[in-house]
Amino acid sequence: MWTAIASLLFGSGLTAWQMAALSPVFSFAAFVVYGFYGVLFSMRAAVAANQRIWRVTEAVLAGVFGVIGVSLILSGVGDMKGL
Repeated sequence: MWTAIASLLFGSGLTAWQMAALSPVFSFAAFVVYGFYGVLFSMRAAVAANQRIWRVTEAVLAGVFGVIGVSLILSGVGDMKGL
């Protein structure tokens, strides 16, 4: 986060004094935003929603990798029959 703020300030063509004046403002704004995200996503409803989404994501990925694994096995068996 701090690297992004610094690169934004350094790349904007500001003078050193302007950067010195704006750095605390942008840093405070970033701290408030990321602090708000931390509080928001630690609430019970957000944690429960995140867990539901994670379970669905894991199930989908397990299915995809299962299909890939079965297709690789069947491909290997097909190759062995050709020998």
